[in-house]
Amino acid sequence: MTRLLAWARLRQGKYQEAFQAASRAVSLDPNDAANFALRAYAREMLGKRSEAMKDLEAAALLDRRFREKYAQAMEGGRIYDPEEDSSLLGAVAAAPGGSPIWPLGPAAALGAGLGLWALLRRRKERSSLPQSMAAPAPNGLLAGKYALGHIIGRGGMGDVYEAFDLSLGRAVAVKRMSARISEPDSRARGLFIKEARTVAALHHPAIVGIYEILEQGSELYLVFEFVRGKTLQQLLVEEGRLPLGRALEILRPVCRALEFAHGLGLVHRDLKPANIMATEEGHVKLMDFGIARSLAEGALPEASPASGEPLLRFARTQTVAGTPPYMAPETEQGLVCKEADVYSLGVCLYEMLTGRLPFGEDAQKLDLDFPRPASLAPGLGASVDSLLEQALQPAPESRLRTPGEFLARLEAAAREPACSAA
Repeated sequence: MTRLLAWARLRQGKYQEAFQAASRAVSLDPNDAANFALRAYAREMLGKRSEAMKDLEAAALLDRRFREKYAQAMEGGRIYDPEEDSSLLGAVAAAPGGSPIWPLGPAAALGAGLGLWALLRRRKERSSLPQSMAAPAPNGLLAGKYALGHIIGRGGMGDVYEAFDLSLGRAVAVKRMSARISEPDSRARGLFIKEARTVAALHHPAIVGIYEILEQGSELYLVFEFVRGKTLQQLLVEEGRLPLGRALEILRPVCRALEFAHGLGLVHRDLKPANIMATEEGHVKLMDFGIARSLAEGALPEASPASGEPLLRFARTQTVAGTPPYMAPETEQGLVCKEADVYSLGVCLYEMLTGRLPFGEDAQKLDLDFPRPASLAPGLGASVDSLLEQALQPAPESRLRTPGEFLARLEAAAREPACSAA
């Protein structure tokens, strides 16, 4: 009845009521394609195109009759046309018993996904369009609700898939952790799960959130927020280098996110342009806290020779993790401290302003041997050189201490007249 009510309200032009009824229908039966299609149609009429596309994506996976509509919408066509869609959606919405016409078992999920993939290939879809329906999970749904799509990222920690949560009707990202971490009864698995639960407690507008940690037999998965946009790495490939003002706009939320995480004793450990996302909505998100490390356990306080007061707080790890060009020297020795993230911030800023990395060899890191940015990018002043020199100090006790301090120095540098046009 809820589905029929949504259909009736849609035909009457009462789109807000149709959306509410369709949302209720989705919650009651998330395996019914018509429920998602009805909500997609209502959302489009309410001006929520991106959300409507996610619902239509789910409908296309669940019922092959919506694949053509999904492909047309991917190419910019309307999602809902009352004249064209009346017969199709009316028949589906009025199906007796409220059960899905094409139930999503393993075979159906595979067939629907491959069929849609073939259709989109025939239509020569644009490279920027989402591909989440192209390659569903080989064994059906992960945890009974996640339909996996294409791999959208690879790394030493595992592969990341674009996916769709059928229970909540939203796109998510799913990371399948590497065999090294997922090995049953291994110490690495236990430590990772413990750290992931800690990271899942991070709730900050500039941090991509972790929704769920899944253990499926011997496999280990992280489910987290899916964001569409471009990474800083992509922006640098496209633009070469960025003006100082824009670099500040991007790094300001990153610094605040790191300051928040550090306040909870967490170090990111893999800050780099590939883990900074500029979303389609104009926000900046810090991604992949997957190898974040807590300083709460195994801490090794280091005393200042002068006062005897604790100077820094380290944690020692048996595994060296991160991306070498962005790693602080102490990180490469298995030590974890908050100042290591500040070092990575410095490398990111240098690359953003100059279009190149500061160091080519480890020896250059230790000698602080890098071309000063002002010599490579016109308009940058001495304050930028000074900021980066302090951020990239090889000894953590000589480095800028916090992301907040880094941000304050960066903001001050951007206010200088010599840098305003950089």
